[in-house]
Amino acid sequence: MKKYLSYILAMVLLLSTITPSLANASEVSNENELEDGYLSPDSDLVKFLEGVEQLPEEVIEQGIVKTSLWLSAQTGVKVIADGDNLIVPSLKEVAQITPEPTTDNPLPTPDSKADCVIAWGLMIGSVGFPFSKILKLKKAVSMLGGITKTVDKIYSKYKLYKSWNYRTTDAWKRAVKETGNTLSSDVRNAFLDFFNITNVIRACT
Repeated sequence: MKKYLSYILAMVLLLSTITPSLANASEVSNENELEDGYLSPDSDLVKFLEGVEQLPEEVIEQGIVKTSLWLSAQTGVKVIADGDNLIVPSLKEVAQITPEPTTDNPLPTPDSKADCVIAWGLMIGSVGFPFSKILKLKKAVSMLGGITKTVDKIYSKYKLYKSWNYRTTDAWKRAVKETGNTLSSDVRNAFLDFFNITNVIRACT
């Protein structure tokens, strides 16, 4: 019996030392996925936005199917017309990054946490971006100085907030929201909708 109790205590101690490391590793993994998946110049997200930046308005006028075919051909990234939405299937896995609890709501209820995860799942990789807003997204990127400058702005703000010990999701939300602050309201809404920040803010804070 004593041997058994000693074994149990040893296992508890071992798990107590391993669990924080696993949690830290999970957060680092999420952060790396976020940076690699969204902010890398070679990412499908950036390539897609570059395509949107160059997208001729006459192609947009031809409808969602022609637009998806043009974007696929120009960017090398598969873009699908699905109903009224443009979907980039390769971004689906990146969209499933599980957000960490926010500082305002450190212990979310199971329901609120589920809503938060669902919000991230509603990215362009899963349900897509409304075709009706593609022209406004194009204008937003143009008004921010092009996709390179847009990504640089988001990335620099994101890294700043990470250096202030913001959690990955909080840093990302604030960086994108602040990057779009100079845009007019309708264009800004399209910009935020693309990154799904409006839904994430609603569900995760």
